[in-house]
Amino acid sequence: FVESGYFRTAVRQILIEGFSNVTLPDGQRGFFHLDNFTFGQYVYQSQVVTRAAQVPGVTRVDVTRFARWGGPSGDTDASEDIEVRPFEVARLDNDLSAPWNGTIRFNVAGGW
Repeated sequence: FVESGYFRTAVRQILIEGFSNVTLPDGQRGFFHLDNFTFGQYVYQSQVVTRAAQVPGVTRVDVTRFARWGGPSGDTDASEDIEVRPFEVARLDNDLSAPWNGTIRFNVAGGW
């Protein structure tokens, strides 16, 4: 949810950039930059929520699905972590033409 006085589209764009896999113009790395992860390192929902909540204008973060692509559905859709196997590195390209490389979506409400 976005605080009054902030534009939803601007907050969404900051979230998308912040969870990207690239180095941002200010020199910071997106959350899913490959240098931020190592082999077998899990992705924890709490880390994602904390990072999203730090974005200016974000007042609340609700997770509706947090799961490995192609993994089992159902109760695991809102798991607390995504298991990464010993010889894997977490990846999120956010390319809708290759969803198997990870995607993230933000349903932004409130604000302007």
